[in-house]
Amino acid sequence: MKKRVVFRMIGSQVVGMGHIYRTLSLSEEIKSHELLFITDTASDLAISCFSSKKGWLGAFREEELTSQILASEPHMVILDVLDTDKDTVLVLKQNGVLVVSFEDLGSGSAHTTLTINELFDTPALAGHHYRWGRDYFFVRDEFLSVTPRLKPHIIRNLLLTFGGVDQHNLSQKILLQIRELCYQHEIQVHIVTGPGYQGQIELQNIVGELAGINLTHATGVISKIMADADLAISSNGRTVYELAHMNVPGIVIDQHSREGTHHFARPENGFVNLGLYNPGVTERELLNTLSQLITDQGLHGALYDCTVQHTFTKESNPGIIEIKNLLM
Repeated sequence: MKKRVVFRMIGSQVVGMGHIYRTLSLSEEIKSHELLFITDTASDLAISCFSSKKGWLGAFREEELTSQILASEPHMVILDVLDTDKDTVLVLKQNGVLVVSFEDLGSGSAHTTLTINELFDTPALAGHHYRWGRDYFFVRDEFLSVTPRLKPHIIRNLLLTFGGVDQHNLSQKILLQIRELCYQHEIQVHIVTGPGYQGQIELQNIVGELAGINLTHATGVISKIMADADLAISSNGRTVYELAHMNVPGIVIDQHSREGTHHFARPENGFVNLGLYNPGVTERELLNTLSQLITDQGLHGALYDCTVQHTFTKESNPGIIEIKNLLM
């Protein structure tokens, strides 16, 4: 029987695109149901993405959202908004609505029907309805038709990508730091920037004056670019799991404190984590780390070997199965 499901997501220059990507991917798995989409007025990237889609309810002020959701009489609400608050979740549940949330450590998470925290390997809260860790992560559909990277003998292709927004403009800062090293070792650099990135024009001008640098903006096929990468430098969000899925080791930088709570990016999974971005300091640490990985192929190869254990397809994903079962 078809059920009505409301996705309430965020997506902006501040919080990035991850919640949008997850909503798009998950909605494909339950598209046999009636799907509706709603966001807040500050989520400009979410508005751009969903406003032309079937099922768009609109963008509303925070204080209007709950009443607008309830007016649609949903069977389930999926909250992809980071931390939820107790009052919002309780109002929804008191009206007979099933509530599912993602990446949620807020007061509301204690009262949801199901909360999936796939980016947190260590449980931070007690409750039988919480699901924790990498087993609940799934890549976007674009990754399903791309073959993961075979083990390279030498680093020749380097990927730089810092999410949909890149709030610290790391794409430009890191490029300027590593360009000479990469030129010396004949390494091609491919930079991928997201739709919320504000420094695109300036970065294009810089790239236009350099050899061996490629720039792609707002691509929907980053999986194919990852498949050609021998090493990546990235932020510490969903991208790290996508890289592991594609067998691409990397150097990881936390863009903000919340990313610092994501502990998957470790050497045993194929990644060197430089911690929270510290202007000037991080650039120097990264240059040293990159130089080591370029000159010590054994070290790079060991990181590669740690990525091959990971596959994050939606097939048999326990979180998706639970959501589907709730809709039966």
